Amino acid sequence: MNLIIDANVAIRMFVNGKQDVTSVVNRADKVFAPQLYNAEVGNTILQYIKHGYISLDLGKVILSKCLDVITDYYEIGESVEDILTLSMREQLSYYDAIYLHFATSTQIPLLSFDKKLNSVAQRLNLAYEI
Repeated sequence: MNLIIDANVAIRMFVNGKQDVTSVVNRADKVFAPQLYNAEVGNTILQYIKHGYISLDLGKVILSKCLDVITDYYEIGESVEDILTLSMREQLSYYDAIYLHFATSTQIPLLSFDKKLNSVAQRLNLAYEI
């Protein structure tokens, strides 16, 4: 099984210790994410550090683990206009539309805890349910 994961999935795995998520991701043959995943994860961890939820040292460990879980990154390439159209049609952020666009173009299930993104993915039969 292949899987696309949203940045919030990795954060929950390594910050919140969500075992159900970890077991699903660990069973995947390949775990995909867009290049922006690194920036999303890094920024979220930075906010946790700034707000005193975790230390800088722990943040570095979590960042490394979040990046290590991805086996394949994908580029949006020439799909920028299609992603913009999808974003407008589904009322998603451009970032979320990148994840959804890859899921629709590859038919690989998307695992996300973003309610709006997950709702659209479910409607399109592309959401991975835990």
